[in-house]
Amino acid sequence: MGDKGFIRRFLAISIPAVIQQLLSNLLQICDTFMIASLGALAISGVSVANKFFFIFTLLIYGLTNGIGLFIAQYYGARNKKEYNRIFRFGLALCLITSAVFMIFLLLWPEVTISVFVQNPAIIDFGLAYTALICYSYIPFALAMMCGVAFRVMGDTKTPMVAGGISFFLNVFLNYLLIYGSWGFPKWGVSGAAVATLISRIIEMLILLLLLNRKQSDLKLTVRYSWLELSKMKGIIQKTLPLIGNELIWSLSLSVVFMNYCYVNEYYIPSLTIVDNISSLVYALFAGPATATGVIVGQALGGNQLEQAKRESKRMIKLGTAICMFGSLIVLALTPLVPTAFSLTGPLASMTIRLLIIKAVISWSQGYAETVYYILRAGGDTKGVLMVDGLFTCFGPLLISTVGARVLQLDLLWTFVLTEGIYLLKIGLSTYYYKKELWVKRLT
Repeated sequence: MGDKGFIRRFLAISIPAVIQQLLSNLLQICDTFMIASLGALAISGVSVANKFFFIFTLLIYGLTNGIGLFIAQYYGARNKKEYNRIFRFGLALCLITSAVFMIFLLLWPEVTISVFVQNPAIIDFGLAYTALICYSYIPFALAMMCGVAFRVMGDTKTPMVAGGISFFLNVFLNYLLIYGSWGFPKWGVSGAAVATLISRIIEMLILLLLLNRKQSDLKLTVRYSWLELSKMKGIIQKTLPLIGNELIWSLSLSVVFMNYCYVNEYYIPSLTIVDNISSLVYALFAGPATATGVIVGQALGGNQLEQAKRESKRMIKLGTAICMFGSLIVLALTPLVPTAFSLTGPLASMTIRLLIIKAVISWSQGYAETVYYILRAGGDTKGVLMVDGLFTCFGPLLISTVGARVLQLDLLWTFVLTEGIYLLKIGLSTYYYKKELWVKRLT
């Protein structure tokens, strides 16, 4: 593929993915902005409650993208029957997994809050939010499986449209139910949970309905035989390392957050807002991430191994450049953030310092994360685990634990050391990329 053809394909895949991820991250920012009117304790409560959802999200992310890896390669091989059967198997796994998480939250909600904080007021806000948000786990998981399937087949517009509708509906319902506008009840953090629940159900329904369009390659109305048990086992064996990687990664970052809370619970609003704003970098990176999976995955599935290697190098350059640009945006926004979120005094100054540190480091992840998606597209699950899950476990998690609980450093220095360790990820990812164990056809 020539340079112009590559760029056209890259933009066609990337732009809708960036828009969808940007809307998702802007929704988190809007939620935090609106909940900020209820006070710092409300922000802390919702933030802590969402840490359990963060673990669930990454688990589903690993599951759906593991399934998506097979869909992409069978799609590249033009085997319509197989990628439809694998997609349905993925939907079933998502339904079972999300139901287990929902039941756990219904039975033991306080466990997921009190593990992070001890302040009773923060715990009460978190429980109020959790009591309703748990019902959104199933529609979220099914929508994610649908979105991944569309994207790995090159259709990034459909999940973008569904995500856009969900975004605007969520923001509108937040306005009605958090503040009690237009005669609606003023439910505070519970209103935010209801708004999210409704918007996720709508997004799921839109995607499921669009599966059955005439031009869609994925159809639930067409009869296909169920996957053979041996094929299920093979897919699960290949997907489990990806799920394990995401689980290790999410648990590690949750412990990092727990360590920050251990240093000082007062700064939870600052940490939450820093995560929200810095997510703008990752929204921009959603384009190269999605394009890497589609372009490299389909080239490998079509047994075009040399083309896959050439295009992987292009993706690394683009991913790094886009993350650099995103970091500059975060730096430019930093002075405006405290005022926008009604932060004053120590919370405002800490937020600015943490944002600057985050922006200075996060650009480097464009390189490392692109390599991660290349390894994943080729099924190099060992490389994926080493450069992502295990690195996070023995890097940021270990450093933050030592800094917070052994050396008892303040939050700023603990944050500097924890974020700085990510620079080492560049060398580790380069090693596994150059081994080229990912250059293979899975189908």
